[in-house]
Amino acid sequence: MRRALLSLMLIAATAFAFSSCHKNGNDPDNPDNPNNPDNPGNTENKVPESLADVTSIYIFGSATNSGWDLDKMESFTDIGGGLWSWQGYLAEGAPFRFPVTKAEWPSLMIDEDGETIIFGKTEDDLVVYTVDVSGTYDIVIDARDIDHPSVTVDLVMIDLSKLEITELYMLGEACATGWALDMMEPFTNNNGVFTWEGPLSAGKRFRFPLQKIPDPPTWWPCLMLGKDGKVLYGMKDEDESNQPVAEDGIYKIVIDTRDKANMTYTITLTSTEIPDPVITELYLIGDATPAGWSLDAAPAFANDNGIFTWQGKLKATGEFRMNTTNKNWFPAIVIEIASGKAVYTPQWDETVYKMFSVDKEGIYKIVVDLRVFKQLSVTITWLGDVPPEEYPIKELYLLGDATVAGWDITAMPAFTGSNGVFSLTTELKSPGSFRFLPQKVAGLFFPSICKEISSGKAVYVDSQNDWNTGAFEHFSVAATGTYKIDVVCIKLDEITCTITKQ
Repeated sequence: MRRALLSLMLIAATAFAFSSCHKNGNDPDNPDNPNNPDNPGNTENKVPESLADVTSIYIFGSATNSGWDLDKMESFTDIGGGLWSWQGYLAEGAPFRFPVTKAEWPSLMIDEDGETIIFGKTEDDLVVYTVDVSGTYDIVIDARDIDHPSVTVDLVMIDLSKLEITELYMLGEACATGWALDMMEPFTNNNGVFTWEGPLSAGKRFRFPLQKIPDPPTWWPCLMLGKDGKVLYGMKDEDESNQPVAEDGIYKIVIDTRDKANMTYTITLTSTEIPDPVITELYLIGDATPAGWSLDAAPAFANDNGIFTWQGKLKATGEFRMNTTNKNWFPAIVIEIASGKAVYTPQWDETVYKMFSVDKEGIYKIVVDLRVFKQLSVTITWLGDVPPEEYPIKELYLLGDATVAGWDITAMPAFTGSNGVFSLTTELKSPGSFRFLPQKVAGLFFPSICKEISSGKAVYVDSQNDWNTGAFEHFSVAATGTYKIDVVCIKLDEITCTITKQ
Protein backbone atom coordinates (compact mmCIF):
# COMPACT_ATOMS: atom_id res chain seq x y z
CA MET A 1 0.00 0.00 0.00
CA ARG A 2 1.11 3.54 -0.63
CA ARG A 3 0.91 5.69 2.47
CA ALA A 4 -1.19 8.76 1.77
CA LEU A 5 0.15 12.22 2.42
CA LEU A 6 -1.74 13.69 5.35
CA SER A 7 -2.26 17.31 6.30
CA LEU A 8 -3.23 18.64 9.72
CA MET A 9 -5.81 21.34 10.38
CA LEU A 10 -6.60 22.84 13.76
CA ILE A 11 -10.20 24.01 13.57
CA ALA A 12 -11.78 26.41 16.03
CA ALA A 13 -15.21 25.81 17.54
CA THR A 14 -16.82 28.09 14.97
CA ALA A 15 -15.47 26.01 12.09
CA PHE A 16 -18.38 23.61 12.22
CA ALA A 17 -21.12 26.21 12.29
CA PHE A 18 -21.76 25.47 8.60
CA SER A 19 -21.99 21.69 9.11
CA SER A 20 -25.21 19.82 8.53
CA CYS A 21 -24.81 17.73 11.64
CA HIS A 22 -27.44 19.88 13.41
CA LYS A 23 -30.16 19.32 10.86
CA ASN A 24 -32.82 16.64 10.75
CA GLY A 25 -33.02 16.64 14.55
CA ASN A 26 -29.47 15.34 14.89
CA ASP A 27 -28.18 18.03 17.27
CA PRO A 28 -26.33 15.98 19.87
CA ASP A 29 -27.12 18.65 22.48
CA ASN A 30 -30.87 18.28 21.85
CA PRO A 31 -32.28 16.19 24.74
CA ASP A 32 -34.89 14.75 22.39
CA ASN A 33 -32.26 13.51 19.95
CA PRO A 34 -32.16 9.70 20.20
CA ASN A 35 -28.45 9.89 19.41
CA ASN A 36 -27.81 12.08 22.46
CA PRO A 37 -25.93 9.78 24.83
CA ASP A 38 -27.55 11.60 27.79
CA ASN A 39 -31.03 10.69 26.56
CA PRO A 40 -32.38 8.13 29.07
CA GLY A 41 -33.80 6.13 26.18
CA ASN A 42 -30.41 5.71 24.54
CA THR A 43 -28.75 2.49 25.65
CA GLU A 44 -26.71 1.92 22.49
CA ASN A 45 -24.40 4.96 22.37
CA LYS A 46 -23.07 5.43 25.87
CA VAL A 47 -20.23 7.94 25.95
CA PRO A 48 -16.96 6.12 26.69
CA GLU A 49 -14.76 7.73 29.28
CA SER A 50 -11.56 6.66 27.55
CA LEU A 51 -10.25 4.68 24.61
CA ALA A 52 -10.41 1.55 26.76
CA ASP A 53 -14.21 1.81 26.78
CA VAL A 54 -14.64 2.28 23.00
CA THR A 55 -16.87 -0.37 21.40
CA SER A 56 -17.52 1.35 18.05
CA ILE A 57 -15.74 3.80 15.71
CA TYR A 58 -17.25 5.84 12.84
CA ILE A 59 -15.87 8.15 10.15
CA PHE A 60 -17.35 11.63 10.01
CA GLY A 61 -16.62 14.75 7.92
CA SER A 62 -16.99 16.57 4.64
CA ALA A 63 -14.27 14.39 3.08
CA THR A 64 -16.61 11.39 3.21
CA ASN A 65 -19.60 10.56 1.01
CA SER A 66 -21.95 11.01 3.98
CA GLY A 67 -20.55 14.41 4.90
CA TRP A 68 -21.66 15.81 8.27
CA ASP A 69 -24.86 13.76 8.48
CA LEU A 70 -24.71 11.76 11.74
CA ASP A 71 -27.40 9.36 10.55
CA LYS A 72 -25.29 8.30 7.55
CA MET A 73 -21.92 7.94 9.25
CA GLU A 74 -20.06 4.82 8.09
CA SER A 75 -18.68 2.52 10.78
CA PHE A 76 -15.30 0.90 11.10
CA THR A 77 -15.04 -2.89 11.18
CA ASP A 78 -13.79 -4.31 14.47
CA ILE A 79 -11.04 -6.67 13.32
CA GLY A 80 -10.48 -7.78 16.89
CA GLY A 81 -7.81 -7.29 19.49
CA GLY A 82 -7.97 -3.49 19.28
CA LEU A 83 -7.69 -3.16 15.49
CA TRP A 84 -10.35 -1.29 13.47
CA SER A 85 -10.52 -0.88 9.68
CA TRP A 86 -12.48 1.10 7.10
CA GLN A 87 -12.25 1.54 3.32
CA GLY A 88 -13.97 4.23 1.31
CA TYR A 89 -13.75 7.48 -0.63
CA LEU A 90 -12.11 10.62 0.77
CA ALA A 91 -11.95 14.00 -0.96
CA GLU A 92 -8.70 15.95 -0.88
CA GLY A 93 -8.43 18.92 1.45
CA ALA A 94 -11.67 18.19 3.34
CA PRO A 95 -11.65 17.29 7.06
CA PHE A 96 -12.69 14.05 8.74
CA ARG A 97 -12.39 12.40 12.14
CA PHE A 98 -13.60 9.35 14.02
CA PRO A 99 -16.54 9.59 16.46
CA VAL A 100 -16.85 6.64 18.85
CA THR A 101 -20.67 6.85 19.06
CA LYS A 102 -23.35 8.09 16.66
CA ALA A 103 -22.81 11.57 18.03
CA GLU A 104 -20.36 14.33 17.26
CA TRP A 105 -18.41 13.78 20.47
CA PRO A 106 -16.26 12.17 21.70
CA SER A 107 -14.02 11.55 18.66
CA LEU A 108 -10.64 10.10 17.86
CA MET A 109 -8.33 12.56 16.10
CA ILE A 110 -4.74 12.78 14.88
CA ASP A 111 -2.07 14.30 17.08
CA GLU A 112 0.54 16.74 15.80
CA ASP A 113 2.96 13.94 14.86
CA GLY A 114 0.59 12.86 12.07
CA GLU A 115 0.18 9.26 13.26
CA THR A 116 -0.83 9.13 16.92
CA ILE A 117 -4.54 9.06 17.82
CA ILE A 118 -5.83 11.32 20.60
CA PHE A 119 -9.18 11.11 22.38
CA GLY A 120 -11.11 14.39 22.07
CA LYS A 121 -14.30 15.22 23.93
CA THR A 122 -15.04 18.78 22.81
CA GLU A 123 -14.35 21.06 19.87
CA ASP A 124 -11.56 22.60 21.94
CA ASP A 125 -9.69 19.32 21.43
CA LEU A 126 -10.40 19.19 17.71
CA VAL A 127 -7.67 17.99 15.39
CA VAL A 128 -8.81 16.44 12.12
CA TYR A 129 -7.35 14.76 9.07
CA THR A 130 -7.24 15.88 5.50
CA VAL A 131 -5.75 13.92 2.59
CA ASP A 132 -3.85 15.50 -0.28
CA VAL A 133 -5.29 13.28 -3.04
CA SER A 134 -8.93 12.33 -3.65
CA GLY A 135 -9.50 8.61 -3.90
CA THR A 136 -10.26 5.33 -2.13
CA TYR A 137 -8.45 4.81 1.15
CA ASP A 138 -7.80 2.05 3.67
CA ILE A 139 -7.73 3.35 7.25
CA VAL A 140 -6.60 1.20 10.17
CA ILE A 141 -6.83 2.41 13.76
CA ASP A 142 -4.56 0.45 16.08
CA ALA A 143 -5.79 0.66 19.68
CA ARG A 144 -4.02 -2.44 20.96
CA ASP A 145 -1.92 -0.18 23.14
CA ILE A 146 -4.59 2.16 24.51
CA ASP A 147 -1.92 4.54 25.83
CA HIS A 148 -0.30 4.91 22.38
CA PRO A 149 -2.98 4.34 19.71
CA SER A 150 -2.10 5.05 16.09
CA VAL A 151 -3.66 5.37 12.65
CA THR A 152 -2.51 4.50 9.13
CA VAL A 153 -4.18 5.96 6.07
CA ASP A 154 -3.27 4.20 2.81
CA LEU A 155 -4.29 5.31 -0.67
CA VAL A 156 -5.77 2.35 -2.57
CA MET A 157 -7.02 4.00 -5.76
CA ILE A 158 -6.77 7.61 -6.92
CA ASP A 159 -9.78 9.52 -8.21
CA LEU A 160 -8.52 10.15 -11.74
CA SER A 161 -11.17 12.77 -12.39
CA LYS A 162 -9.38 14.94 -9.79
CA LEU A 163 -5.91 14.28 -11.16
CA GLU A 164 -3.97 17.21 -12.63
CA ILE A 165 -1.22 16.26 -15.06
CA THR A 166 1.00 19.17 -16.09
CA GLU A 167 4.32 17.29 -16.48
CA LEU A 168 5.36 13.89 -17.74
CA TYR A 169 8.82 12.26 -17.89
CA MET A 170 10.46 9.16 -19.36
CA LEU A 171 12.00 6.77 -16.82
CA GLY A 172 13.24 3.18 -16.90
CA GLU A 173 15.92 0.71 -17.89
CA ALA A 174 14.77 0.90 -21.54
CA CYS A 175 15.94 4.53 -21.66
CA ALA A 176 19.45 5.91 -22.09
CA THR A 177 19.20 7.62 -18.68
CA GLY A 178 17.96 4.49 -16.88
CA TRP A 179 16.36 4.97 -13.43
CA ALA A 180 18.09 8.29 -12.71
CA LEU A 181 15.30 10.58 -11.52
CA ASP A 182 17.15 13.84 -12.04
CA MET A 183 18.15 12.90 -15.61
CA MET A 184 14.65 12.03 -16.83
CA GLU A 185 13.73 13.48 -20.21
CA PRO A 186 10.48 15.48 -20.28
CA PHE A 187 7.53 15.01 -22.60
CA THR A 188 6.28 18.03 -24.54
CA ASN A 189 2.86 19.11 -23.23
CA ASN A 190 0.32 20.45 -25.72
CA ASN A 191 -2.84 21.10 -23.68
CA GLY A 192 -2.82 17.65 -22.10
CA VAL A 193 -1.42 15.76 -25.09
CA PHE A 194 2.16 14.72 -24.22
CA THR A 195 4.81 13.73 -26.78
CA TRP A 196 8.27 12.18 -26.41
CA GLU A 197 10.68 10.74 -28.96
CA GLY A 198 13.91 8.89 -28.27
CA PRO A 199 15.73 5.55 -28.08
CA LEU A 200 14.26 2.53 -26.27
CA SER A 201 15.80 -0.90 -25.72
CA ALA A 202 13.79 -4.04 -26.49
CA GLY A 203 12.33 -6.01 -23.60
CA LYS A 204 13.15 -3.38 -20.97
CA ARG A 205 10.81 -1.53 -18.59
CA PHE A 206 9.79 2.11 -18.80
CA ARG A 207 7.09 4.35 -17.37
CA PHE A 208 6.21 8.03 -17.01
CA PRO A 209 6.48 9.92 -13.67
CA LEU A 210 4.25 12.97 -13.23
CA GLN A 211 6.97 15.07 -11.65
CA LYS A 212 10.73 15.33 -11.57
CA ILE A 213 12.67 14.67 -8.37
CA PRO A 214 9.81 14.82 -5.88
CA ASP A 215 10.65 15.38 -2.24
CA PRO A 216 11.24 12.82 -0.89
CA PRO A 217 12.50 11.18 -4.09
CA THR A 218 10.17 8.43 -5.30
CA TRP A 219 9.58 6.46 -8.48
CA TRP A 220 5.78 6.65 -8.11
CA PRO A 221 3.12 7.69 -9.06
CA CYS A 222 3.49 7.09 -12.80
CA LEU A 223 1.50 6.63 -15.97
CA MET A 224 2.12 3.38 -17.85
CA LEU A 225 1.23 1.82 -21.18
CA GLY A 226 -1.53 -0.74 -20.77
CA LYS A 227 -3.13 -3.03 -23.31
CA ASP A 228 -5.35 -1.87 -26.18
CA GLY A 229 -3.86 1.61 -26.23
CA LYS A 230 -5.04 2.49 -22.71
CA VAL A 231 -2.94 4.45 -20.25
CA LEU A 232 -2.87 3.16 -16.67
CA TYR A 233 -2.15 5.06 -13.45
CA GLY A 234 0.09 3.35 -10.91
CA MET A 235 1.09 4.19 -7.37
CA LYS A 236 3.40 1.29 -6.43
CA ASP A 237 5.52 -1.52 -7.86
CA GLU A 238 2.60 -3.96 -7.83
CA ASP A 239 0.73 -1.69 -10.25
CA GLU A 240 3.41 -1.80 -12.90
CA SER A 241 2.20 -2.76 -16.36
CA ASN A 242 5.25 -3.56 -18.44
CA GLN A 243 4.64 -3.23 -22.17
CA PRO A 244 8.21 -3.39 -23.52
CA VAL A 245 9.03 -2.62 -27.13
CA ALA A 246 9.84 -5.54 -29.42
CA GLU A 247 13.04 -4.17 -30.92
CA ASP A 248 15.66 -1.53 -30.26
CA GLY A 249 14.95 1.74 -31.98
CA ILE A 250 13.78 5.33 -31.87
CA TYR A 251 10.15 5.58 -30.74
CA LYS A 252 7.59 8.34 -30.67
CA ILE A 253 5.11 8.14 -27.79
CA VAL A 254 1.97 10.29 -27.65
CA ILE A 255 -0.15 10.20 -24.48
CA ASP A 256 -3.56 11.91 -24.42
CA THR A 257 -4.53 12.75 -20.81
CA ARG A 258 -7.44 15.10 -21.54
CA ASP A 259 -10.03 12.50 -20.53
CA LYS A 260 -8.63 11.24 -17.23
CA ALA A 261 -11.01 8.28 -17.10
CA ASN A 262 -9.98 7.19 -20.60
CA MET A 263 -6.34 8.18 -21.18
CA THR A 264 -4.90 6.74 -24.39
CA TYR A 265 -1.54 6.41 -26.14
CA THR A 266 0.13 5.65 -29.43
CA ILE A 267 3.70 4.37 -29.76
CA THR A 268 5.43 4.37 -33.14
CA LEU A 269 8.82 3.02 -34.21
CA THR A 270 10.37 5.85 -36.24
CA SER A 271 13.86 4.39 -36.77
CA THR A 272 15.82 1.23 -36.02
CA GLU A 273 19.04 3.22 -35.92
CA ILE A 274 19.87 4.26 -32.36
CA PRO A 275 22.42 7.07 -32.05
CA ASP A 276 25.36 6.56 -29.74
CA PRO A 277 25.08 8.38 -26.38
CA VAL A 278 27.03 11.62 -26.18
CA ILE A 279 29.54 11.38 -23.33
CA THR A 280 31.30 14.58 -22.32
CA GLU A 281 32.18 13.73 -18.69
CA LEU A 282 33.61 10.76 -16.82
CA TYR A 283 34.01 10.29 -13.07
CA LEU A 284 35.83 7.60 -11.10
CA ILE A 285 33.73 5.95 -8.40
CA GLY A 286 34.18 2.92 -6.15
CA ASP A 287 35.73 1.76 -2.89
CA ALA A 288 39.11 1.30 -4.59
CA THR A 289 39.23 5.03 -5.37
CA PRO A 290 40.23 8.03 -3.24
CA ALA A 291 36.62 9.23 -2.86
CA GLY A 292 34.98 5.85 -2.36
CA TRP A 293 31.29 5.73 -3.31
CA SER A 294 30.71 9.46 -2.82
CA LEU A 295 29.26 10.92 -6.02
CA ASP A 296 29.92 14.45 -4.80
CA ALA A 297 33.61 13.74 -4.30
CA ALA A 298 34.17 11.51 -7.35
CA PRO A 299 37.29 12.70 -9.23
CA ALA A 300 36.73 13.77 -12.85
CA PHE A 301 38.64 12.53 -15.88
CA ALA A 302 40.31 15.05 -18.19
CA ASN A 303 38.65 15.01 -21.63
CA ASP A 304 40.80 15.50 -24.72
CA ASN A 305 38.46 15.16 -27.71
CA GLY A 306 36.97 11.90 -26.51
CA ILE A 307 40.06 10.49 -24.79
CA PHE A 308 39.47 10.60 -21.02
CA THR A 309 42.42 10.38 -18.61
CA TRP A 310 42.79 10.10 -14.83
CA GLN A 311 45.84 9.44 -12.69
CA GLY A 312 45.97 8.66 -8.99
CA LYS A 313 45.90 6.07 -6.21
CA LEU A 314 43.88 2.84 -6.48
CA LYS A 315 43.56 0.18 -3.78
CA ALA A 316 43.57 -3.56 -4.36
CA THR A 317 40.87 -4.11 -1.75
CA GLY A 318 37.98 -2.64 -3.74
CA GLU A 319 36.34 -2.08 -7.12
CA PHE A 320 35.64 0.88 -9.38
CA ARG A 321 33.84 2.02 -12.50
CA MET A 322 33.62 5.12 -14.67
CA ASN A 323 30.37 7.08 -14.32
CA THR A 324 29.18 9.43 -17.05
CA THR A 325 27.70 11.74 -14.39
CA ASN A 326 28.40 12.59 -10.76
CA LYS A 327 24.71 13.07 -10.02
CA ASN A 328 23.49 9.47 -10.36
CA TRP A 329 24.89 5.96 -10.04
CA PHE A 330 24.44 5.17 -13.73
CA PRO A 331 25.06 5.26 -16.74
CA ALA A 332 28.59 3.92 -16.38
CA ILE A 333 31.39 2.04 -18.11
CA VAL A 334 31.86 -1.42 -16.61
CA ILE A 335 33.03 -4.89 -17.71
CA GLU A 336 30.75 -7.28 -19.57
CA ILE A 337 31.22 -10.65 -17.86
CA ALA A 338 30.63 -12.77 -20.99
CA SER A 339 33.18 -10.99 -23.17
CA GLY A 340 35.49 -9.42 -20.58
CA LYS A 341 35.29 -6.15 -22.54
CA ALA A 342 34.61 -2.64 -21.29
CA VAL A 343 31.02 -1.63 -22.13
CA TYR A 344 28.59 1.22 -21.52
CA THR A 345 25.38 0.48 -19.59
CA PRO A 346 22.56 2.76 -18.39
CA GLN A 347 21.74 0.43 -15.47
CA TRP A 348 23.37 -2.24 -13.32
CA ASP A 349 22.83 -5.99 -13.63
CA GLU A 350 25.26 -8.07 -11.58
CA THR A 351 24.50 -11.15 -13.67
CA VAL A 352 25.72 -9.36 -16.81
CA TYR A 353 28.36 -6.92 -15.62
CA LYS A 354 31.19 -6.60 -13.13
CA MET A 355 33.39 -3.70 -12.08
CA PHE A 356 37.06 -3.01 -12.58
CA SER A 357 39.75 -3.83 -10.00
CA VAL A 358 43.55 -3.87 -9.63
CA ASP A 359 45.84 -6.49 -8.10
CA LYS A 360 47.97 -4.21 -5.96
CA GLU A 361 47.79 -0.78 -4.44
CA GLY A 362 49.61 1.96 -6.26
CA ILE A 363 49.52 4.90 -8.61
CA TYR A 364 47.62 4.18 -11.82
CA LYS A 365 46.80 5.91 -15.07
CA ILE A 366 43.38 5.15 -16.56
CA VAL A 367 42.65 6.04 -20.19
CA VAL A 368 39.13 5.64 -21.63
CA ASP A 369 38.96 6.04 -25.41
CA LEU A 370 35.44 7.07 -26.50
CA ARG A 371 36.24 8.56 -29.88
CA VAL A 372 34.39 5.65 -31.53
CA PHE A 373 31.67 4.64 -29.11
CA LYS A 374 31.17 1.09 -30.39
CA GLN A 375 34.91 0.52 -30.01
CA LEU A 376 35.33 2.08 -26.59
CA SER A 377 38.38 0.86 -24.67
CA VAL A 378 39.77 1.18 -21.17
CA THR A 379 43.51 1.00 -20.43
CA ILE A 380 44.73 0.80 -16.81
CA THR A 381 48.48 1.25 -16.31
CA TRP A 382 50.38 0.83 -13.04
CA LEU A 383 52.86 3.69 -12.61
CA GLY A 384 54.44 2.71 -9.31
CA ASP A 385 54.01 2.36 -5.57
CA VAL A 386 52.21 5.02 -3.57
CA PRO A 387 54.83 7.67 -2.72
CA PRO A 388 55.25 8.37 1.00
CA GLU A 389 53.81 11.63 2.25
CA GLU A 390 55.52 13.70 4.89
CA TYR A 391 52.20 14.49 6.56
CA PRO A 392 49.45 12.24 5.14
CA ILE A 393 46.61 14.04 6.94
CA LYS A 394 46.38 17.74 6.14
CA GLU A 395 43.15 18.55 8.03
CA LEU A 396 40.90 16.86 10.59
CA TYR A 397 37.20 17.04 11.55
CA LEU A 398 34.94 15.60 14.25
CA LEU A 399 31.89 13.54 13.29
CA GLY A 400 29.29 11.60 15.30
CA ASP A 401 26.12 11.72 17.37
CA ALA A 402 28.15 12.61 20.45
CA THR A 403 29.02 15.94 18.81
CA VAL A 404 27.11 19.18 18.37
CA ALA A 405 26.77 18.57 14.61
CA GLY A 406 25.75 14.90 14.79
CA TRP A 407 26.34 12.97 11.57
CA ASP A 408 26.06 16.07 9.35
CA ILE A 409 29.35 16.16 7.44
CA THR A 410 28.79 19.73 6.25
CA ALA A 411 28.57 20.97 9.87
CA MET A 412 31.54 19.07 11.36
CA PRO A 413 33.72 21.10 13.74
CA ALA A 414 37.32 21.40 12.54
CA PHE A 415 40.47 20.67 14.52
CA THR A 416 43.20 23.27 14.65
CA GLY A 417 46.78 22.34 13.86
CA SER A 418 49.00 21.20 11.01
CA ASN A 419 51.84 18.81 10.12
CA GLY A 420 49.90 15.88 11.54
CA VAL A 421 49.28 17.38 15.01
CA PHE A 422 45.68 18.47 15.71
CA SER A 423 43.66 19.69 18.68
CA LEU A 424 40.00 20.52 19.42
CA THR A 425 38.09 21.51 22.57
CA THR A 426 34.38 20.79 22.29
CA GLU A 427 31.24 19.45 23.94
CA LEU A 428 30.74 15.66 23.80
CA LYS A 429 27.61 13.76 24.80
CA SER A 430 27.14 10.43 26.51
CA PRO A 431 25.75 8.14 25.31
CA GLY A 432 27.06 8.83 21.83
CA SER A 433 29.99 8.08 19.55
CA PHE A 434 32.39 9.89 17.24
CA ARG A 435 35.29 9.50 14.84
CA PHE A 436 37.68 11.80 12.95
CA LEU A 437 37.54 12.55 9.21
CA PRO A 438 40.54 13.87 7.22
CA GLN A 439 38.30 15.67 4.74
CA LYS A 440 34.99 17.55 4.64
CA VAL A 441 33.11 16.31 1.59
CA ALA A 442 29.35 15.70 1.64
CA GLY A 443 28.58 12.00 1.52
CA LEU A 444 32.20 10.90 2.13
CA PHE A 445 32.25 9.12 5.51
CA PHE A 446 35.55 7.28 4.94
CA PRO A 447 38.51 7.19 5.29
CA SER A 448 38.47 8.09 8.98
CA ILE A 449 40.28 7.59 12.27
CA CYS A 450 38.47 5.13 14.53
CA LYS A 451 39.41 2.72 17.33
CA GLU A 452 40.71 -0.79 16.76
CA ILE A 453 38.73 -3.08 19.06
CA SER A 454 41.52 -5.61 19.72
CA SER A 455 44.16 -3.06 20.74
CA GLY A 456 42.07 -0.04 21.75
CA LYS A 457 44.36 2.15 19.64
CA ALA A 458 43.43 4.89 17.19
CA VAL A 459 43.81 3.62 13.62
CA TYR A 460 43.24 4.83 10.08
CA VAL A 461 40.24 3.01 8.50
CA ASP A 462 40.42 3.34 4.75
CA SER A 463 36.93 2.46 3.53
CA GLN A 464 33.40 1.38 4.39
CA ASN A 465 34.39 -2.19 3.51
CA ASP A 466 37.19 -2.09 6.09
CA TRP A 467 34.75 -0.76 8.70
CA ASN A 468 32.24 -3.52 7.90
CA THR A 469 34.74 -6.19 8.97
CA GLY A 470 33.74 -5.48 12.58
CA ALA A 471 37.32 -4.93 13.69
CA PHE A 472 36.76 -1.28 14.59
CA GLU A 473 34.50 0.89 16.71
CA HIS A 474 33.85 4.58 17.36
CA PHE A 475 35.27 6.61 20.20
CA SER A 476 33.03 7.54 23.14
CA VAL A 477 33.17 9.29 26.52
CA ALA A 478 31.81 8.16 29.87
CA ALA A 479 29.97 11.38 30.71
CA THR A 480 28.64 14.46 28.93
CA GLY A 481 30.91 17.45 29.17
CA THR A 482 33.65 19.58 27.64
CA TYR A 483 36.65 17.65 26.33
CA LYS A 484 40.02 18.44 24.77
CA ILE A 485 40.91 16.04 21.95
CA ASP A 486 44.54 15.76 20.78
CA VAL A 487 45.30 13.68 17.69
CA VAL A 488 48.84 13.02 16.42
CA CYS A 489 48.88 11.43 12.95
CA ILE A 490 52.28 12.27 11.51
CA LYS A 491 52.34 8.67 10.23
CA LEU A 492 49.23 6.70 9.45
CA ASP A 493 50.53 3.61 11.21
CA GLU A 494 51.41 5.53 14.40
CA ILE A 495 48.28 7.51 15.34
CA THR A 496 47.65 8.57 18.94
CA CYS A 497 44.45 10.09 20.34
CA THR A 498 44.11 11.67 23.79
CA ILE A 499 40.68 12.73 25.09
CA THR A 500 40.78 14.82 28.29
CA LYS A 501 37.75 16.05 30.25
CA GLN A 502 38.07 19.78 31.06
